[in-house]
Amino acid sequence: AEALSAESAAVQRLDLRGNPVATDGGVALARMLKRNQRLLSLDLSDASLGTDAMVALTTALTVNHSLQELMVESALLFSKEEDVAYLFAKMLRVNRGLRSLHLGKLRMRDEGAQLLAHYLQENDTLTALSLRCNEIGALGAEALAALLIRGSALRSVDLSANRIHDDGARALAAALRADAPVTELDIRNNGIGNDGLCAIAQGLDANTSLQKLLVWGNKFGEDA
Repeated sequence: AEALSAESAAVQRLDLRGNPVATDGGVALARMLKRNQRLLSLDLSDASLGTDAMVALTTALTVNHSLQELMVESALLFSKEEDVAYLFAKMLRVNRGLRSLHLGKLRMRDEGAQLLAHYLQENDTLTALSLRCNEIGALGAEALAALLIRGSALRSVDLSANRIHDDGARALAAALRADAPVTELDIRNNGIGNDGLCAIAQGLDANTSLQKLLVWGNKFGEDA
């Protein structure tokens, strides 16, 4: 991290997946991010990060506007999942650099998705958000759908392997009917039944923006 803090550091992508970065390493990376303006992508998935490390990293990203992609999937966080969502939500309120954020496998529930949707109203730069493999239900999906309808920079939303069911699918269908400018939507493996899938299909009739839709792994009936 110290080497990457130097003004001469030219590294643009740093992959630390599966490494025991832990608290000390996370805090050191946060210090680096406050000074480094060349790093574009950072992968901390499965990095055994603790709460203090996540606080330091999200704080650093309120002043670092050059990092474009951050992945912290399954980071083995030692804190409540909603606390983690709050840290990222507050960061996204002011960050103007991130284009892609991966927050999969963090056991995030509805409250976390609602927090992200709320603070993303003030963010006009994040275009891709992955919340795959969490525990988000219909309420979280409804909050994200409302964000898309109001207007958002998001173009790619990954909600695969959550629990949005039919109610969440109907909310997302309303966003599709409103022709929200999302171009990629992943809702695989969400326990969506025939009604929810039909609502999604009907939403596509009035949509001119969506280019990629992934729906397999749900409960297709004859109508769907």
